[in-house]
Amino acid sequence: MGNQSPMIAIHQLKKTYVSHGQEVTALQEINLEIPQGDIFGIIGMSGAGKSTLIRCMNLLERPTAGEIIIDGQDMTRLSDKELRQMRLSVGMIFQRFNLLMQSTVEKNVLFPLEITHTPKKEAKKRAMELLNLVGLGDKAGAYPAQLSGGQMQRVAIARALAANPKVLLCDEATSALDPMTTTAILDLLKSINKQLGITIVVITHEMNVIRRICDQVAIIDQGVIAEQGAVGEIFTNPRTAAAKRLFRPNKTETSGKKKALRLIFAGQTIYEPVISGMIQACGVPVSIISADIEQMGDGIYGQTTIEIPEDQEAANRILAYLAEQGVKTEEVLAS
Repeated sequence: MGNQSPMIAIHQLKKTYVSHGQEVTALQEINLEIPQGDIFGIIGMSGAGKSTLIRCMNLLERPTAGEIIIDGQDMTRLSDKELRQMRLSVGMIFQRFNLLMQSTVEKNVLFPLEITHTPKKEAKKRAMELLNLVGLGDKAGAYPAQLSGGQMQRVAIARALAANPKVLLCDEATSALDPMTTTAILDLLKSINKQLGITIVVITHEMNVIRRICDQVAIIDQGVIAEQGAVGEIFTNPRTAAAKRLFRPNKTETSGKKKALRLIFAGQTIYEPVISGMIQACGVPVSIISADIEQMGDGIYGQTTIEIPEDQEAANRILAYLAEQGVKTEEVLAS
C-alpha cells in the first residue's frame, strides 16, 4: 500500500444514546484505518457495538463525536445534499436483504440508477452486467419471493454495486444464510474485491467469515476496539481476552486442570512433520488433545494441542525443540 491514504479513516469516534434518562455509550474512542482495496473485518459478540459502527460509517446514525473520512471526505461535515451524493460511493448490504418485494430483480438493481437519473438504456445495460456478475443473469424478470436467500443476497449485492461505489459495507450479510450459501456469497465478495478493487468492510459475529475472506480484522468489545491487525497475526498471537475468546473458542481447553501446550503453525511449518520429529529428538511420547488446519485470507494456519509431560526436564526439551523449529507455543489448561 505504501504511503497511500486509507480509503476509510475513523478518528476518536464516539456514539452515545439516552435511554430511560441515562446516557449509554455505544462506541468509545474508535480509531481505525482501512486501506484502499482491502477486505476489512470488524468482529464482536452481540451488543458489542459493531452494527452501530457500520451505521455511523455512512451516517445512517450520526456520531456524537469524532471523524469518519471516506476517500478524503469527512462524512460528518457534509451538507445533506453532499451526504446523499457521497452515499453513492458507499454501497451497503444488509442481513435481511432489504429488497423491494413488489419489483422484479432487474427493477431492484435499476433502483439506484433511477435515483441518479442514469439514461434508461445505459441503466438496463449496467443492471444486466451486474446480474451476470453475481450469477443471476437469467433471473432478471423474477420477483424476490421466487428466489432463495442466497439469490436474494446476490441481488442485494448487484444493487449495492449499481452506482459504482468505492466502498461496500456488509452488515452481517451472511448470518441469515446456511453454511454452503454463506461460503458462496463470501467467495463472490472476494471475487468482486479482486475484479473491481472495491474496499469491503465486513461486520460479523462469525469467525469463519473473518477467516475466509478478510485481510485485516478489528475486534470490537463493549464499544471499544480491543485489538486489530492482520488476521493471521491475531490468530497466531492474540493479545487480549476478547481476541482469545473469538479466535480460540475451544471450551475443552479452558476449564480443565491438566497443563497442555498449544502449538501454532503458520507458513511452511504446516507441512513439516514437527510432532513426530519432536518425539524422536526429545525421546518423549506425547498425547495429542486436538488439532485443526484452516485457510485464513491468503495463508494457511494450524493449531495442535498436546499434553505437557509432568517431568519438567522432558517438558523443557520439548519447548526448546519447538522454539528451534520456529513453532509458536502457548500454555493452556486441558480437561
